[in-house]
Amino acid sequence: MTGGTGTVNPKDAGRDPSRSVLPTRHPVTIAVFRSRMFRARLGAMRILALETSTLAGSVALLDGGRVVGLCVLDVAVTHSERLMAMVDRLLQDSGWDIARIEGLALSVGPGSFTGLRVGVATVKGLSLALNLPVAAVPTLDALAWNLPFAGVPVCPLLDARKGEVYLSLYRWRGDRMERQWAYEALSPRAAAARLTAPVIVLGD
Repeated sequence: MTGGTGTVNPKDAGRDPSRSVLPTRHPVTIAVFRSRMFRARLGAMRILALETSTLAGSVALLDGGRVVGLCVLDVAVTHSERLMAMVDRLLQDSGWDIARIEGLALSVGPGSFTGLRVGVATVKGLSLALNLPVAAVPTLDALAWNLPFAGVPVCPLLDARKGEVYLSLYRWRGDRMERQWAYEALSPRAAAARLTAPVIVLGD
């Protein structure tokens, strides 16, 4: 896994691709949309966001600071089978034409390799076809963005399969989110041993 201790600074988002932004699971999609980092990367655009890093895939539409529509499927169907159908349905139900989209956002893991590959390929194709900018965010960062009010450290967890979990640790300093750990893949026992109460754990 890659990573390291770092501060998520909105001023850096446009320079460092690892600190750009995008959604993860359905509540995380909204959380990331509200972050300053996201606005620094894409601004007040009409955004199509995709989340494929976990089994529960989602797509969302954002118009400036407003979430227009959100579609979530947590079923035993692969992302390759359902992703573009979800996009089409969401655009139709929201009354949007694909030509209205001004930017794309995508979660980039850690997570399911196959799901991430489908998401990246889909966003790359849309970006090239429509000439749209893309913002990406690590999935664990996006989960941590769900709790900007937290007064104690936040530890997002995702199932990494094979008896391990993906995790990292975050702390809020005013309106800045600081990542305290590298992105890790550990056994649940090892993960629990690294954590010191009080801490908020969220995710899978």
